[in-house]
Amino acid sequence: MWIDYNPGLASNPYNSNYAGARNSTGGYRNKEYQFFPDGTYLYRKKYWVTTMKEILYAYEKGSYSVNGNQLTLTAQKGKSEWWSKEGTQTNKWGKFIKSAEYKLEKTTYSFQIIHDETYGNGIVLKATAPTQRDGGVLNNAGEPYEFRYSFRDIESAIDNPPGFK
Repeated sequence: MWIDYNPGLASNPYNSNYAGARNSTGGYRNKEYQFFPDGTYLYRKKYWVTTMKEILYAYEKGSYSVNGNQLTLTAQKGKSEWWSKEGTQTNKWGKFIKSAEYKLEKTTYSFQIIHDETYGNGIVLKATAPTQRDGGVLNNAGEPYEFRYSFRDIESAIDNPPGFK
């Protein structure tokens, strides 16, 4: 199962994928988590936007634990990469341009499972501070950083760049 990031919904602490905002100007921003039964996770994001010259791809691997309504992610490896575009197809990768180190962070989220007949079931992750993984958009002053993911039973919405394993 995957969990898709969805600003209007929620998702599950075991696997997640963010089928993010598809822009009216063209392109998309996707974020996803996949949580594995062995206590590890993979986080990926891909931004393919027509107004951006390059594709931004980032990933993070690590371990997770669940204690009550607390999900703790301990990042162990990660990287940000920039790729050229291959035409106008969002699933085509051009050439690798550069990479940058990715700040590895341990983060604990409180989470709540949401059951929504209209939009589907999901999970809400709340953190007390911004992270490189999530960004720093605060919902309202004094409120926690909140990220909503939707459950998915299908494969990842993010395609990997050439050579990614």
